[in-house]
Parts: sequence; structure tokens; C-alpha cells
Amino acid sequence: MFRLFTAIALPPEIRQRLTMLCLGLPGVLWVDPEQFHLTVRYIGPVDGGMFADIRSALALVEFEPFEITLEGVGFFPLRRRPEKIWVGVQKSEALGELRHRIDSALRRCGAPADPRKYTPHVTIGRFGPGPVKTDNPPRLAGYLSEFSLFRTGPIAVERFGLFSSARSHSGPQYLPEAWYPPESEGELDNEALP
Repeated sequence: MFRLFTAIALPPEIRQRLTMLCLGLPGVLWVDPEQFHLTVRYIGPVDGGMFADIRSALALVEFEPFEITLEGVGFFPLRRRPEKIWVGVQKSEALGELRHRIDSALRRCGAPADPRKYTPHVTIGRFGPGPVKTDNPPRLAGYLSEFSLFRTGPIAVERFGLFSSARSHSGPQYLPEAWYPPESEGELDNEALP
């Protein structure tokens, strides 16, 4: 089984800026900067046959390059024990259109639907198991307030990737399986995140 999602990889200078937000909250497991990404569409677990169908279907997705801007911080879920700390994405019609096109391609090949409302974000930390030390509302509120004005400059989006996710003792590890469009005809699977 493959646990899949599509995502936009972030350039090194943006990943470096995001690392400056990864502090000040005891009990948070900060994401390795090499793993930072913007999920476009979660797919979930699929078998090998569906994996091949998905790879082929995504090759037909066309889009014009566009830009996104990351801004602000928050956490999920809002009404229960926090699980993730994230950086938001400024509203982008082009990102919404890319997600729609990917979703259409995935539906045509029979991939599972994603019933969740799409909230574009970059996960930068996960709260560890057990009692959350940041259940201390002033600490979490202080963090959110301190970084509420975080904002990047425009980030060029010229391609997206199909990624697989594997669990490890240090948290999920994401491996690129294919890029769309590929940079070259010979671009192979499982290249490192750019």
C-alpha cells in the first residue's frame, strides 16, 4: 500500500525562514525543514495498481505557473486538543484551480475522494503524545501573537509532485514519486525534495 498526496515543494530560502518559527513551544515535535511542503490534495492509502493509475492521470493535469505567499500561523484542530502548528497561505485562485484540476484527474481514475475542506497550509510542528505542555493557553496564544505577522514574498509555483508518506520514529517521511511537469524526460522517481 502507498499513502499518497500531491504537494508543492518549497524552495530552500523559504524552508530556512520557516525554521525561524520552530521554537518556543515545549512539547512540539518540529518538522524537519527538508520535509516542509504545501499539500494540494490528500489521496490516502492505495494499492500498486491505483498508484500507477494516479501517476498517469496526474500527468494530464495542465496549469499555468503562478505564485503563492505564506502568511500567519495557526493550529489544528481549533476545538480540541491541538495537533499541528501551521503556516497559512494567502488566498490564491490559481492554487484553488490547481487543486480542482488535480481532484478532477484523480476522480476520473477512481482515486478516493478527500471529504475534508481544503485549508492550504504548511505544517511546521506536531504536538507530541501525552499531555500537551502547550495546553497552557497563554504560551500558545503568545506564540500565535508573536508570529501572526509572518509573511513570505511571492513563491513561484511551476510544478507539483506526487508524494508517498512513510512513518518513522522521527515522524512522517515524505518521498517524491513523480513531478508534474517533469523538468526533463529522464527525471526519475524518488528524487529529493528540491
